[in-house]
Amino acid sequence: YKEKRPWYVRAEKVQSNQWIVPFSGLTLAALQLGKDAYPEAYELGKACLARSLASLGDEGAVSEGFAYAIDWSVPGLMIPAYYMALKGGDTEFIDKPFFAGFPLWVAQSYQPGRNIVNAFDWWGGCRDMYNRYMLPKITMLTVFTADPYLQWILFNQHGQPEPDAFGLVACGMPSERMKEPPLHARFKRASRVNWRSSWSENADGVWIRGRDRQDFHAHQDTGHVNYIKNGKLVLLEAGTSGYSDTRLFHDYQSFRGHNVLQVGDVLKGNDGVDAEFIISKLAAEGGDVELDASAVYDKADWRRRVSWDTQRLEIRDMVRIKENSQESLLFRWHLGTENSAEIVKKSDRHYIVTVPAGQLSFPGWYGEKMDYWEIPDQDVVPTPAIEITITADAPITVTSAKYVDHTFKFRQRYHEHTTLEVSAEAASLDCRAVFVAD
Repeated sequence: YKEKRPWYVRAEKVQSNQWIVPFSGLTLAALQLGKDAYPEAYELGKACLARSLASLGDEGAVSEGFAYAIDWSVPGLMIPAYYMALKGGDTEFIDKPFFAGFPLWVAQSYQPGRNIVNAFDWWGGCRDMYNRYMLPKITMLTVFTADPYLQWILFNQHGQPEPDAFGLVACGMPSERMKEPPLHARFKRASRVNWRSSWSENADGVWIRGRDRQDFHAHQDTGHVNYIKNGKLVLLEAGTSGYSDTRLFHDYQSFRGHNVLQVGDVLKGNDGVDAEFIISKLAAEGGDVELDASAVYDKADWRRRVSWDTQRLEIRDMVRIKENSQESLLFRWHLGTENSAEIVKKSDRHYIVTVPAGQLSFPGWYGEKMDYWEIPDQDVVPTPAIEITITADAPITVTSAKYVDHTFKFRQRYHEHTTLEVSAEAASLDCRAVFVAD
């Protein structure tokens, strides 16, 4: 640390798990050996973790997304906070509002149909990975926080705790303490809006990504919209492939992997910028949210408005090319189906797209068997019937293509799904897409 050898020390990346974990270890070691015997180590570790907590703020969201949060960052903050209070009588950390807010952010990451909000890098952020990837972490965090939302998530979304010491403690927690989480929320850090119609698996769900200047491990997904109807994916994002995959940026992290705007051939936007939500409505019956993503783009101003209820979802995109330059505009709609899309051109500014209902079939599991999980022979996933009406104030072209995802099935990172491409050659564009699915 003193010689500033690690990159995260030189960059002072205090919101990173790579900053938090070493200083968590340093603080815990000093506490275990005696903080009075190692005062310099204890004060250094505590001061560095305090910077992380200050960076994250009070609402409980984490700048690196869900996976790094539950794997590393939050345990790296929570365990020292607990130990500082238990062993050293220091409650400065354990009383921070961040720890009280974090469980709600976790709960809001669960979506219908056993889907998960998989914004940011997350190898395991695929459908139906609740008990294969998340269960040990959620069990541990439920015990550490004793939070009623996490307790409800553990026993209702997972069904059972991890069969370990933390699971034994979780089983002893009074069931009357658990509380069903809210159906919707907005978060500034790790910027997103979440909504679901109920906590049943066949409910509807929507999540929308914004941008926060401290985002780390983020994708080029500002303005991305995910949509679930009756527990079935209608709009999805590509997910995350492995870090060693040469296709990682192009097919997953870039604009190509998300339901966003691409200007010209550029696949990456500006980092270190904010794109905050203006929320007109966020309620049990639906929402109305606007986002200005202009700071992400050098050559265009782009505002997106998303409105929805339990019948339909509408996305309105308003784009203006800067300085009258000639740049092509492209929107992608990643659909939760392998079925072909029928595209009917009503005019050069009006298209209707239909996709029939269907199903996907995968092997039950690609990894090692687990004693407490009976693995089915086949994992059958129903896909929705979708009708999309696309209109614009300038000529557009709508075509269909196949793109890859690591969203539907863990370790099927090149699964192909149907994607619509809406393109235009215009200095400005006002385009609407209305999605109705079953």
